[in-house]
Amino acid sequence: MKEYGFIKEILDNELIKLKIYKEDLEALDKYRKSGFSCDDFKGWRNIFQK
Repeated sequence: MKEYGFIKEILDNELIKLKIYKEDLEALDKYRKSGFSCDDFKGWRNIFQK
């Protein structure tokens, strides 16, 4: 790893991002499979802000 310092950088800093992206992709997949659309959620923001 001394010879290729960028590998340590990838292992320490970039791999965690892959987990975050994977979680986002899984959430998006669930949303797509749910059959909901953006129109179904338009009023929800106002409800949760009260």
